[in-house]
Amino acid sequence: MLESRIKKLRDQINDYNYHYYILNDPKVSDAEYDILFRELQDLEKENPDLITSDSPTQRVGSISDNQFSHVEHRVPMLSLGNIFGQDELSAFLERIRKNIANLHSNQDDTTKINSGKNINDNISDITYLIEPKIDGLSVSLLYKKGIFVQGITRGDGFKGEDVTANLRTVRSLPLRLSEDIDIEVRGEIYLKRSEFAKYNNFANCRNAAAGSLRQLDPKVTAQRKLDLFVYGAINFTSYDKENEIMSYLQKLRFPTVDFKIAKSYDDIYQLCKNWEIRKNNLDYDIDGVVIKVNDFNYQKYLGSTSRNPRSATAYKFSVEQAETQIKDIIIQVGRTGVLTPVAILDPTNLSGTLVSRATLHNLDDIYRKDVRIGDKVLIQRAGEVIPAVVRVISLPNIHESYQKFEMPTMCPECGSVVAKLPEEVAYRCLGISCPAQLKGQIQHFASRKAADIRGLGTSLIEQIVNKQIVKDISDIYYLNEHLLIDIARLGKKSVQNLLNSINKSKNRPWYSLLFALGIRFVGEYTAEVIAGHYQSIDDLMAATEEELLAINTIGPKVAKSIIATCRDQKFKNIVKKLQKAKVFASTDKDEIIEIPIKEISVSTGKLPGFEDDTFFVSNTTSEEINLLNNSNINNTDHPFFEKNFVFTGTLNSVDRERAKQLVRSFKGNIQNTVGKNTDYLVLGANPGSKYNKAQQLSVSILTEEKFLNMVNK
Repeated sequence: MLESRIKKLRDQINDYNYHYYILNDPKVSDAEYDILFRELQDLEKENPDLITSDSPTQRVGSISDNQFSHVEHRVPMLSLGNIFGQDELSAFLERIRKNIANLHSNQDDTTKINSGKNINDNISDITYLIEPKIDGLSVSLLYKKGIFVQGITRGDGFKGEDVTANLRTVRSLPLRLSEDIDIEVRGEIYLKRSEFAKYNNFANCRNAAAGSLRQLDPKVTAQRKLDLFVYGAINFTSYDKENEIMSYLQKLRFPTVDFKIAKSYDDIYQLCKNWEIRKNNLDYDIDGVVIKVNDFNYQKYLGSTSRNPRSATAYKFSVEQAETQIKDIIIQVGRTGVLTPVAILDPTNLSGTLVSRATLHNLDDIYRKDVRIGDKVLIQRAGEVIPAVVRVISLPNIHESYQKFEMPTMCPECGSVVAKLPEEVAYRCLGISCPAQLKGQIQHFASRKAADIRGLGTSLIEQIVNKQIVKDISDIYYLNEHLLIDIARLGKKSVQNLLNSINKSKNRPWYSLLFALGIRFVGEYTAEVIAGHYQSIDDLMAATEEELLAINTIGPKVAKSIIATCRDQKFKNIVKKLQKAKVFASTDKDEIIEIPIKEISVSTGKLPGFEDDTFFVSNTTSEEINLLNNSNINNTDHPFFEKNFVFTGTLNSVDRERAKQLVRSFKGNIQNTVGKNTDYLVLGANPGSKYNKAQQLSVSILTEEKFLNMVNK
């Protein structure tokens, strides 16, 4: 009897919350609601064993004593590309049409995408889902058996912060769905304009929403009255179209954005303009309109780049501009020594943000626009990037009275010579001990995709460089408690956490450490390619330009940069100091690959898919078991040797990063996209468009089991 009363109260209150917070149509008065809520609170207080996580009384938790943990997204949260105006909208729709037309012409009548619709259906059936682009904070929400269990911010698209406790305080977020299903949905946390008006310590609604969601105390988050809109679900295969899944999400009682289906350019453009007209009358901020291909089969075929889905884009509203005056032009020095001019502005409100700086890109840009200190200028922010100076609007006679800007001949940070190198637009500081460059190099070295040193932030970098504690990136590994406490004035706990993170970074993958070194033109992907051919820093430093040029995707510019860097005596000294600190210890030819203990058979000590003792588990009490490559393997005889691999979908026995390490350990290559020179596609669960492309090009497709069996051959 008691349990049924509690369940009835929860169901009633959840229903009232749905009508109040989502439908904007209250079913009962506040007084009636409060009576029921108080009754539920009292019953749960008297019977704590009956409290459940999805109860409406459990939205606000206790203060967290730690920073938010980082969680990897099961499916990356890609950002959308931007388009501006009618021409770019037309070009986007034409690209979609041509790609689908190619699909139509390249397949026979019996071919289907993922056993779905026949891809020879007339391409005129392409429809688009049109919805406003909410200007908030993107989140991913995970439900198990209909109960909200985890919420993660977008972060960098691959990893985000676990803000589950704070998301539970968002009243429009359902803690229990109307069906007991497993589902992951994507949405946007935002703050209504009417709520934002109560605060004066935030620049705009989006900053307020982001700051509120990252409070360590959920009670503070609850006071901010955040809201949610959802715009989709991932890996949910029960429906074929975006509008179908959106209707289903509404049925589950999620608050969804207002969406429409359109087909023609005219209809889509009109919907975009309608939203632009309406935006100032809404109680929430929008910064554009999202245009998505409605059919999931077409989405899978179109695929994505490393950053953006090809099947969707954001139509940005007319660029907001403002007039201001240039008070000064300063020079910033980057990690590669490039001097970038920056305009210091009379503070001006632009798109809800007080702007005091704008980029001037380079000296050619300044001369082309003839920008001078003292000029009145028009600035704009396009696509949420740093504001830029559009043009000078000073009266001609006043403009001519100002002095033309000249690039300094000496570096403002270190006093070294500044030069414009041949075939470059940029001016560079040629100093070898420039503190500004060093600060940028350390920041890059410590970044997440590089050495991933947590706690080495901008303010600490400023201190250790200015006080000459660190004179190059290798000095990071010679920091100690005395230096950090007595000189940098850090607390003992912060120091210990930082030193632990520095020590942990020594075991980062070889390609991550190579990327961390900051060799010019060697980005994250290029570092992966190079690491697939050279198993250690010593191997790379002994390479010739001809050898590098023989690697697919490595061109003359990259090869020359690598050779020049590796021959530089200062770089050699840095590498020696890093090696002395055991930074590259895990990049020896007998590379250690870490596999979580749960993936190893307890009875045999083997990784699933391996039938003999080529791989073994060492005696260790750590939570991860080291899987060691047998040093007697002749890599040239291995089926992975110099073969090109592409991965798609989710692997079960081993995560994708470790699978890539297995390929590299046998001198195989990792590619991001399927092409004519791809040898194998490794197929996981829920594959993307790479699977279709591999079939078209007759690329050999390996299941996860076949891939793991090949490792042991």
